[in-house]
Amino acid sequence: MNDADPPIHDDQDTFHVEHHDARAHDASMLFFAGPHHVGRIAIGLRAVLWAIMLQFVMVMILWGVLVSSGQGAAGGPMQSGLLASDLFIVIAAILSVAVNALALWGWWRFTEPDPAHTEGSSVGDARWLIRASVVASIVCDACVNVLGALAPAKGPLAPLLLLLMVVAALGTLGAFTTRFFASIVYVRRLAARIPDPQLERRAQMAMWACPLAAVFAGWMCGIGLLIALVIYFNLLEQVRRALLGVRAQQAEYDWEMVEPDDGADVLQRG
Repeated sequence: MNDADPPIHDDQDTFHVEHHDARAHDASMLFFAGPHHVGRIAIGLRAVLWAIMLQFVMVMILWGVLVSSGQGAAGGPMQSGLLASDLFIVIAAILSVAVNALALWGWWRFTEPDPAHTEGSSVGDARWLIRASVVASIVCDACVNVLGALAPAKGPLAPLLLLLMVVAALGTLGAFTTRFFASIVYVRRLAARIPDPQLERRAQMAMWACPLAAVFAGWMCGIGLLIALVIYFNLLEQVRRALLGVRAQQAEYDWEMVEPDDGADVLQRG
């Protein structure tokens, strides 16, 4: 080839360069966070989804045990049986701790900040609220379990224990409500970085649809709460699939972290 001849480029190289240049105008896209970060938050979200499913199963089992034990069949006292056994209480406590630990780990990893991207204050506040509410709900849930085991005992402290148990239960509800709204804000920002406008709209819909279903349809034997849970779970599952889609796009490239002042990721052709 003579020096005057134009250089010959591989078609695949040209495609990657043009594809990169088309995206380079918006460095806030999640694609540029790097596969390590996207993979970690996707794994965290999967753990969150598993924790939600396990918590639902545990609630259904507890409800079934309450019914089989005669708790409210005729408004009478709880009969002795599985629910009153020490073994059941120990197993339920161990499972509760394990599921709460899984939820804490999952939410913590899902809300990891992107080291290569400066976020707005709203996202930072949402991340802090999510993590704080998860810790608060675990603490309140543990208090409910401990106080619930102590409250049936007769004595001068029984009314106080019942009052504290109610306060702890309200704290659990408040922490869950805070986590719900904070997670919606976080998911909307994440969807904007993917970007996925349809996922953004679904998150916006879930922000009002879940509370409406829980409040106005909750009297129908808990069906409203179940509807709200399904909407929320499906939203998080859609986010997980979108993250896997971003990860699949990143798999086409070889990534390496450089040490420039801005700390940005650099795409390199493999």
